[in-house]
Amino acid sequence: MNPIDDFLFVKHNKVTYNTTSLIQLYFPIIGSDAAAVYEYLISFFDDGRHKHKFSEILNHLQFGMRRLEEALVVLTAIDLLELYQTRDSYLVKMKPALGNVAFLADPVYRRLLE
Repeated sequence: MNPIDDFLFVKHNKVTYNTTSLIQLYFPIIGSDAAAVYEYLISFFDDGRHKHKFSEILNHLQFGMRRLEEALVVLTAIDLLELYQTRDSYLVKMKPALGNVAFLADPVYRRLLE
């Protein structure tokens, strides 16, 4: 993955941003970089209408490529997004943050939060 590589959002994948859940439950686990990338992707979701460059994220968040890649790994591991590589670009599928009840009902997430 390079800053000049293209990515698209998966079409028909609008996700509601659950600020409370993200800050209270996910943030202590994923950290500020991953939270910032998730919020950026939720805010700039365009339903797959246009190709974007990873450099747009880097410039907006003032990140280096390594920080972005690490944040994407964390978001993928915690199931807040899926990243697919195609022949000429990447696809980003956003996933909603779980609510309090669902998050705390998951034994892995509950243990990570402890």
